[in-house]
Amino acid sequence: ALITLDLKGAFDNVEHDLILRNLAESHCGTRMYNYIRAFLWDRTATVGMGPHRSGTIRLVGCGTPQGSVLSPTLFNVALAGLPQLLDQIPDVAHAIYADDITIWATRGSDGAIQYRLQQAVDTVSEYVRKGGLTCAPQKSELIIIRPRSASSIPPINVHVDGIPIPQVSRARILGLHVQAGGRSNYTVSILSRQVDQILAMVRRVSNRRSGLREEDLLRLVDACVISRLTYHLPFQRLTQTQQLRIDAVIRKAMKLAHGLPNYTSTSRLLNLGTHNTLSELLEAHWVSHRQRLLLTPTGRHLLTRLGYSVPPLDTKPNPTTLSPAIRKVLNVHPLPRNMHPEHDKGRRKARVRYINKMLASIPESHTLYTDTARTRDGYSSVVLDGTKSLRDSVTMRGTNATCGEILGVALAVRHAIYIKGEVYILTDSQQACRAFLSGHGIPREAHQILKHTSENLLTPSSRIHLLCTPGHTSLPGNERAHAVAREISLRAARQGEATSSGWGDPLLHYRDILRHYTRIRYTYTVPPPSFSREEAVALRQLQTRTFTNLVSLNKFYPDRYADHCPGCGRSPSVFHVTIECTANLFPPLPTILYPLRKKELWDDALRDGPPEVLRAITHRARSIAGIILGTPD
Repeated sequence: ALITLDLKGAFDNVEHDLILRNLAESHCGTRMYNYIRAFLWDRTATVGMGPHRSGTIRLVGCGTPQGSVLSPTLFNVALAGLPQLLDQIPDVAHAIYADDITIWATRGSDGAIQYRLQQAVDTVSEYVRKGGLTCAPQKSELIIIRPRSASSIPPINVHVDGIPIPQVSRARILGLHVQAGGRSNYTVSILSRQVDQILAMVRRVSNRRSGLREEDLLRLVDACVISRLTYHLPFQRLTQTQQLRIDAVIRKAMKLAHGLPNYTSTSRLLNLGTHNTLSELLEAHWVSHRQRLLLTPTGRHLLTRLGYSVPPLDTKPNPTTLSPAIRKVLNVHPLPRNMHPEHDKGRRKARVRYINKMLASIPESHTLYTDTARTRDGYSSVVLDGTKSLRDSVTMRGTNATCGEILGVALAVRHAIYIKGEVYILTDSQQACRAFLSGHGIPREAHQILKHTSENLLTPSSRIHLLCTPGHTSLPGNERAHAVAREISLRAARQGEATSSGWGDPLLHYRDILRHYTRIRYTYTVPPPSFSREEAVALRQLQTRTFTNLVSLNKFYPDRYADHCPGCGRSPSVFHVTIECTANLFPPLPTILYPLRKKELWDDALRDGPPEVLRAITHRARSIAGIILGTPD
């Protein structure tokens, strides 16, 4: 059984004394306490209607300003003592966010559940009454989730000040709908309706001939449709039919963004590599969400309470905060995105060209390269300067390559701190850059190096820049660091043991997981930026084989459209009428399209042809379709 308690006028009636009393008990400090006290006390207001305005009204000692970013936090402070009281009730769990209080019980008989929930409701009611608040039983909700095979059992009744809490078939908790039967058909239905409304709005700003481009429409679909699905569905129990229905909703939105008809093949739509299925979205959400919770004690406690296995923390001391002195001189540059070794070769080369251009005017002594390679039972890290000379190296026992990469950067920082002027450190580990950017997740060995460095740093005279470069992309310093790290690791490595430092980072982030799946299916190139909306839609239709042609029209309207080419009588496929047919009915084939007269070369051009060839293909296909169907280009 689950209860959502509503507090009557929560933000308007909470007493300041309760907030300040709990704030003082939190040992927040004198300055913070005085700031919050000044924020709450001696507030005034006026009431206006048109040109008329009342005099100044001095507010009483209760309420928090509506719309203020501090108000939810202050209300959480007001309820800070409530969780301790609820924890004393056995087999009752709770969740509190501002004025949303949810209480549930899942163990024991119906009588035991009713008794414990009543205890919890009485505890909440008594606590909030001390702060000038009251529970509203009419707006509170009780939902009972029973097995489908449960027979007729007396209902569970819970009261607030003698007034029963109404039992409902579904409840809404922070936007999430919970149904009494444990199902999710209501959530799926309401999401389907909301997506239809969103797509109707999208159609008003774009169609197949004009309006927003494909890239902008994909962003719009991701922001308005995909985000809505990933908020509600990861916590629902979906049947296979419901999963298929949501997948159909996603495909419907993507077809609209690409300008494709509803009968587009699902496999060809997936081959565009622009969207993910529901199962992939749920997997990415769960993995990234769980990984985030594992980073904090509160998150680990929450996972344990929910029954998930939590790996033990390292019992050895592991400081995770960079010293202020290091943070003051260390500047982590923005991390490059979309750097897949196979699918983003062009972007990786462009990144290397950018780095080479930036380092061209920097002395070699002000450039440091770091890399890591695997040894028999750990990792070896090296630091090289711009002359490709080894400056430092270290070998450590560790469980993952990221610790070795962070240690290598720490060694480079130790050397860079004594170089006057701008110093650039380059690494091919994004995880190491993220660790220094956040200041957390620093291994104890690296922390000791940085701590000793910061203690000797009295007057910093340098500015250190940390950049991430793609690995194995012909950046000389990075390639040399990789080779030196391998040489050191080979001294202790077993014969035949891999020592390359080119292991990919684990897929733990939401975007990385989704991109991994889309890149596996990615077959067709995206429309060039110079394409208009109409040209981009035509290209996508050609790639998915949904471009208007006599073959498909004959299936829909056999009495209106023939099933043969009007020029030569052969099968009127798009390839035939656009490239293959030499009848005088059609204009001569452009010279740029001569190499595509074989079907295999035509398909290759649609997959990854140059922009000028793709433009010629779309113009030719549209003009031929206009001739055959009697419509203008």
